[in-house]
Amino acid sequence: MITEDEMAEILAKAQALTNMPAEERRSADLLKDILGGEYTPRDTAGAQGIHDFDFRVDDGKTFAVEVTTDTSSVDRAFQDQVQRINPLEVPELTRVWHFDLRTPGDGPDDQQASHKRVAALQAQLPEILLQLESDGLTKLRVPPSPRQDDHPTQGKLRDLGVQLCSSFEASPDENPRVLFGVASIVGHSGPGMILEAVNKSLSNKADKLVWAKTTGATEAHLFLWLVLGQEHKRAANAMPLPRHTDLDGLELIDLQGIDAIWVAVDAGPSHAPDCRHHWPILCYDADGWHDWQLRRSP
Repeated sequence: MITEDEMAEILAKAQALTNMPAEERRSADLLKDILGGEYTPRDTAGAQGIHDFDFRVDDGKTFAVEVTTDTSSVDRAFQDQVQRINPLEVPELTRVWHFDLRTPGDGPDDQQASHKRVAALQAQLPEILLQLESDGLTKLRVPPSPRQDDHPTQGKLRDLGVQLCSSFEASPDENPRVLFGVASIVGHSGPGMILEAVNKSLSNKADKLVWAKTTGATEAHLFLWLVLGQEHKRAANAMPLPRHTDLDGLELIDLQGIDAIWVAVDAGPSHAPDCRHHWPILCYDADGWHDWQLRRSP
C-alpha cells in the first residue's frame, strides 16, 4: 500500500519530468541510451542555480549534469520571426513559392538586423514574385556575387538574404503563397569551432558543476548542444569531421575541475530521437576524446 507521502513524491517526480526543458530531456535520454541508468531533474522551480539533473548509472555513481547550448540569439530570433509570417499570403500569385533564407546581421547577437529583414521580406517579396511569374520563371538561384547575375531581381533577393527560390503550381484546393526555409550554410568550419564552443561553455558552467561535486555528486558532466543550421555559430557543421580524422583534429582541453563534457548536434525544432544517430556524439574526459556514436552496436 502506497502512503500519502510516497504518492506525493511520485507525483512530484512526474511533474518535474513534465516541466523539464526539451534540450535537457533530450540530453538525459541520450545519456540513458548510451550509458544506461536513470535521471532525476534538479533545476526545478525554486531551485535555480542548481545543475539541471542527476544521472545515476548502474554501478551506483551519480553524475551532476548541466546542459547548455551554443546558440546565436540572432539566428534563433530570425527563425522565430520568420515562422510568424510563414506562410506569407500573396493572393495575386499563381504559384506556391519556397525561399531559402540566410540569417542577417554582423554577429550572433545582432537583433536589430533580424527585425529589419523580416519587415523587408514582407514589403518587397510580393512585387519581386509577381515579376518572376510575369517573366515565366519558376526557379531562381541567387549567386553570391552580382557579377554572376542574369536577372534584375537577383540583386534585390540577395539584399533580402535569399539563396534560392523555387515554385510549383498550386493545386485547386490550395492558395498561392510563400513558404520560408533556412539556406544552406556556406563558409569554413573545422574542429577549432568545436573547441571554441566547448571552452566557452566550460568557462560559463564549470563553477556550478564543481560545486555540485561538494554536495554529493560522484562526478560532474557538462552536456553541450551545437545547433545545426546557424549562420553565425557554425560549430555543428564541423561535427562530421571526426569521422574522417579519427578525433586527431581535436586538441586537449582543460576541464576546469569537472569530469567530462559531452558534445552533440541539435537539429532544431524538428529534432527527433533518431537525429542523434546522424552525427558523432563526442565526450572528453581524463582519457581524452571519444566518439560514443562509433561505439554503438549495429
